[in-house]
Amino acid sequence: EEHDEACKKIASCPSAWTSHTVIIVDQSGSMRKDDVSEGITRSDAMWLSLAINFVANRLETCTASSLDVVSVVSMQGQQAKILIESHPTNWVLFNKFINFLRFSEPGLDGNYIPALNQAKELLKRNDYGSCA
Repeated sequence: EEHDEACKKIASCPSAWTSHTVIIVDQSGSMRKDDVSEGITRSDAMWLSLAINFVANRLETCTASSLDVVSVVSMQGQQAKILIESHPTNWVLFNKFINFLRFSEPGLDGNYIPALNQAKELLKRNDYGSCA
């Protein structure tokens, strides 16, 4: 399958990556507020925006490929959690974002420092010049 091949290439050949985007998502308690248009929560709006704007639109316009790698770090409480690590930009990633929309539960306070530190470590894993 195309997805499995992309995952293998990403794991075995970091020099082939064209980009690595690390996204920090706020999953603190304020993301439960339903003050976004149509009465959806801030968290749902964020996941939907990532799925449609960051993945689907870029795939449909051929401005992203499976070698554009994505990692996602959650900011919730005093800890950072890697939700997605070194994933190809593809429709599987789109579905992962939709699943987070359905099942994520924001809560606790937000602290950016642990998430920023985790993002920095993820970015340091690929220092090839070909990776933006």
